[in-house]
Amino acid sequence: MKGWKTVLSESFTTKVPHDYTVIALDKDIVEVQDPSGLFVMHMEHRTVKAKLEPGDTIHVPAEQIEAYHFMRAWVRSFPNLRLTDDVRQVVGSKYQTLSSMGVEKQHWLARLKKMSGDNKSQRGYRFWLIRHEESALLVWAFGPTPTLDFTRVIQDGILNAVQLGKQVGLKSRPFIETVVELANEYVGNDAVAAVDEQTVTIGGVKIHVNQLHDTWQGHPENLAEDVRDFFDDLLVEYTGELDADEGWPQVRTRVLPALIPQAMLPSLTPNRPITDTNGAGAPSSIIAEPWVNDLLIGYQIGRSERYITTADLLNWDVSLEALHEHALANLGRSTRKLSMSGGHSDKYTLFSFPADDVMNSSRMLLSLVQNNLRPHLGNTYYMAVPDRHVLLAFTSSDPATLSWLRHQVEIRYTNAAEPLSDRLFMITPDGVVGEARRPEQPPAAEV
Repeated sequence: MKGWKTVLSESFTTKVPHDYTVIALDKDIVEVQDPSGLFVMHMEHRTVKAKLEPGDTIHVPAEQIEAYHFMRAWVRSFPNLRLTDDVRQVVGSKYQTLSSMGVEKQHWLARLKKMSGDNKSQRGYRFWLIRHEESALLVWAFGPTPTLDFTRVIQDGILNAVQLGKQVGLKSRPFIETVVELANEYVGNDAVAAVDEQTVTIGGVKIHVNQLHDTWQGHPENLAEDVRDFFDDLLVEYTGELDADEGWPQVRTRVLPALIPQAMLPSLTPNRPITDTNGAGAPSSIIAEPWVNDLLIGYQIGRSERYITTADLLNWDVSLEALHEHALANLGRSTRKLSMSGGHSDKYTLFSFPADDVMNSSRMLLSLVQNNLRPHLGNTYYMAVPDRHVLLAFTSSDPATLSWLRHQVEIRYTNAAEPLSDRLFMITPDGVVGEARRPEQPPAAEV
């Protein structure tokens, strides 16, 4: 399921869209929410009990007719709920699956709104009871009726991906097997493989996962998120030296974009001779695509100064488009957990990454960063990268203040250890636009 991530508990697994939030409430209870927070699905594993006892709401009965009666009683235990679809068997399910639907009983004012065609305030429910051998899953989804209807395909996808049984629970399957499965789901292309019970390889490099194992033993339900965080840090921090026979599968998880000043390009040369697969000489110029404000977009391995060349792409048989896509994805993963800090004065608002990082300037390329700033700076605002380690984002409606901010960028550029650009970049809904140098004039007084 492309674009979906695995949800793990000790007793069951399923998949949900990548942008959904997963909350582990207990080792056997998981909730997922859509990005809006309006739609929620609650999944709760229970042990099957062979006989339904009077008033029993703890265990799920084993026989189908008892399961049917149990589910009716269970659904009706929800307060202020009326059934709109009685309990029925889901046709084609790989497990014994019962389902029903309901809506909240409405106040007289809500009924008037419904009569006028406004039913947005009414909350709907879907229920499932999924049985397999000695395990069962109780699931209910709820949200505003239009949202529940809109996400119906996603609900069905989540339920169809459910896995139950003795070999599914996290405590009963090999730890390393689960880590490799989750890592490849996140990294892609089966780049990760197991070496032993606490070691994996990625790009031919052995990585110990002892820390993950210790975390897993205490909180197995959080393993999926822990694996993503582990590889977020690993993929961009590990630099390593490339051997002559290493190819794209070993490199693609470590490529990152790098902004390069046009004037600096002649001084950048590959740090090793490169030949093609037949041993003949191949062009070895650094890949540097023209961008805006006299900057170029290049590509490097990890946080090193090992730039990727045209000969590299020839030997790897990889297109420039694929290189760019993987570089932005790797940078996006390393940025996902970061936040920008800033503040608002009477005349301007400014944000920056609190810690200097050699990749900060390249983060201007990420739509993730651009979009996260818009609620604070508006649809159109400025960015500046006076130093490779620095990214500034700001807005001001006062020309004198903007001139002063521009002057601060120029000062930072003049004193930078790794200067990039003394010019401003305008961030628009359509992307990044270069800005011409300002007319020669003294800077406005400090504000």
